[in-house]
Amino acid sequence: MLYQRVEGFLNPLFAFMEVGKELIQACLEQSRSAQHRLYQLCYSELMQICYRYAGSKSEATSLLNNAFIKILQKLSKYQQDQAFGAWMHRVAVNCIIDAYRAEKKYRTTIIHMGEESSWLEMEDETANASVQLDYDYLIQLIRELPPVTAHVFNLFAIDGYKHQEIAKLLGISENTSKWHVSDARKKLQQKLKSAKEPNHAAR
Repeated sequence: MLYQRVEGFLNPLFAFMEVGKELIQACLEQSRSAQHRLYQLCYSELMQICYRYAGSKSEATSLLNNAFIKILQKLSKYQQDQAFGAWMHRVAVNCIIDAYRAEKKYRTTIIHMGEESSWLEMEDETANASVQLDYDYLIQLIRELPPVTAHVFNLFAIDGYKHQEIAKLLGISENTSKWHVSDARKKLQQKLKSAKEPNHAAR
């Protein structure tokens, strides 16, 4: 069980994972065995990322394979002074978002809010809520959010992207990004409150 704020409850510990220079060089030289070894090292962490954005296990697997291919393609740009896990995380998330942006159904479900949306002036009572949550349960709650809201919340609260970055990634305004995060917080808080009610467990 985890005791952390809703925003940042899944801060990726794998951001600190390291990969040896020799393995990276071998991958750059197109060594199949080295690439397979890198895949094994990255698999569990990449699956965690992909599963949060995917609608199913099979979709997550497809996203993972595409993300790993992108990692191999960009490996020559990786700088040794960077934490490999953090770099890998960034490449994977960008690859996943690119895939969703390419889908017509995704592009047409984005909600555009006005620059003067009144919610910006409202206090978000859930922003600093501390909750006791199980990892799998948290993932399930996020996956139950509307797709775009879940994606924006993942990017902002878990993957550490700023609203300005999210806006550029998804082709939306910063206020729209903020609206989705606010909406996600409210919906998650409602679900958590409902789950804690005595009569909920008996259903």
